[in-house]
Amino acid sequence: MSNSHVEKPKLLLVNDQIIVLSNLRSRLANTFAVTTADNGFLALQKVQAHPPCYFDVILMDLNMPIMDGFESADKINNYLYG
Repeated sequence: MSNSHVEKPKLLLVNDQIIVLSNLRSRLANTFAVTTADNGFLALQKVQAHPPCYFDVILMDLNMPIMDGFESADKINNYLYG
């Protein structure tokens, strides 16, 4: 039986440095279905745009403009788990 129909885990990758984001995306794309955001606010919006617990993994930079990783993680946690 082939595993070609098995879905990859969904990863939300968040980093404000586009080169880093692109590099990580290309390295992780074989293992994960990668979605990207370049700040914490966009990450929160992407989480809210999908069903709860849609992403299996969120990998986020902490120091970003607009909304840093700490605030974003807190808001995502509150959104998902109250």
